[in-house]
Amino acid sequence: MRLPAPSSQRFTASALLLTLALLAPGLGACNRVALDEGSTAESPEASRVRAADRRAAAEVSGLGHAEARGWLQRPGNRLFEGDPARVKQLVDGLYEDGAARVWFTGIEDFGGSRVSGSLVVELPGDPAARDALLRRQALFLDEPAPTRDLGQRYLRFRL
Repeated sequence: MRLPAPSSQRFTASALLLTLALLAPGLGACNRVALDEGSTAESPEASRVRAADRRAAAEVSGLGHAEARGWLQRPGNRLFEGDPARVKQLVDGLYEDGAARVWFTGIEDFGGSRVSGSLVVELPGDPAARDALLRRQALFLDEPAPTRDLGQRYLRFRL
């Protein structure tokens, strides 16, 4: 013979089940990203990539950005830090590798100059070009390996 559970235990268990039932449908759906054909998985890395894409999209849709080709050669345009010749080579290489677009971002007026310290690259759909761009980013930033391709739309460079 089973004794009935005390009412406080029944209430706690009921409250827990109700909470799980209400939250469960939304928990997985908001964090799913296709990692390969036919499979989905929750990934903190994918969440970071989506957040970075949102930031990059905001940077290239507002004020303070310019198409990267030729920007450094225009009078009054400067880098916050970094070697202009090295950054020009980077921009040329990004386009050679298949970048859809490249922008200087975060441009601000400073001491009579327009200054930028970052680039945003719009990635193409072509897998080989995406791979080449991810590898170029790793080389430029002296990272041991390229960022994993999780379908991100943008790459960001701090110069």
